[in-house]
Amino acid sequence: MTTQQGRTSTASGPLLAEDLCARLDRLDRAWALRAAQAYTELRDLLEELSAEELLADPDLGIQLCAAWQRTGELDRALDLALRLAASCEARGNDRLYRERTNLEAIIRIGQCDYAGAEPLLYEVLDAAVRAGDDLFLGHACSNLGTIAIVRCHWDAAVSHIRRALACFQRIGYLRGIGANHHNLALVYHGMGRLREAEDHVVHSAGYLPFHGSEDELGQLEIERAELRVESGDLALAKALLQRAESRLARLGHGPLYAEVLRAKGAVAAAEGRGRDAEDFFSSALELARATSNRFTEGIVLTDLAILAARQGSAAPAEARLREARAVFVAIGSPERARRSEARVRALLPH
Repeated sequence: MTTQQGRTSTASGPLLAEDLCARLDRLDRAWALRAAQAYTELRDLLEELSAEELLADPDLGIQLCAAWQRTGELDRALDLALRLAASCEARGNDRLYRERTNLEAIIRIGQCDYAGAEPLLYEVLDAAVRAGDDLFLGHACSNLGTIAIVRCHWDAAVSHIRRALACFQRIGYLRGIGANHHNLALVYHGMGRLREAEDHVVHSAGYLPFHGSEDELGQLEIERAELRVESGDLALAKALLQRAESRLARLGHGPLYAEVLRAKGAVAAAEGRGRDAEDFFSSALELARATSNRFTEGIVLTDLAILAARQGSAAPAEARLREARAVFVAIGSPERARRSEARVRALLPH
């Protein structure tokens, strides 16, 4: 018995060491893949782990949450983020606590739960200020800017995003700088200040191709294409959308692919191909609804209302407008609802 116990005891030492080495190796690989923005590979690596292993090692759990968020698997990401909350909060105000809270907010933004995301971001902001953490202070401000863009609160959006830029510039976080120039482009595009929007797109394009992830590059190309539609350069808009489509297909990112389809519809409408535009918008609407992307759903419903109004179909235009208004009000953006109504009614007979 003593001999057997001795064997068990001595065997446990090397086994434990092997387990620790395997964990450290997996963690190093996960960090390397995340640093390279290789989110599909990161997802594949960590999906092999059990739920118990992910909860026991919240660093790995957060890495998988980030991979799922980047590849559009938002429900799975949110479920795991919530399950990691207790262990991360028990650590106090450290990096994992701030990262998990910020990540939950980002996931909720992706699900258009802006009311749920906003208090989390102020929690991250407060924790980052107390910790002197410019990285997560910048992330919190950037994400608050995104919510302000959705709500058409342009002054607040600019204030949040410029604060984020200042944080990222202090620490040399080039990816964050590029992403927030893209955010400023969205603000100025929404305000109708297209030249300023184009300027920030150019700034963003100087950073994201070298430091951004595939989904960020796809979003930038969609925004660049939409600005090209506004300026009448439809050939370049098509080329940009082709690149965005290829990127997002590799990721399998349904919510963002709906935005590609919507932008293709805008190109077709600008070319006078009404039937094709309606088909693209309808496909975008179907995918936005299937992926619970309510913000894009509201935008596409507005596009369909405008298309119908331009074709002289007042009743379908009114029906789509009512749907769009309901979506925007439901996600907490009554100003978007008002703007959609103004655009459609300007095209309908008085």
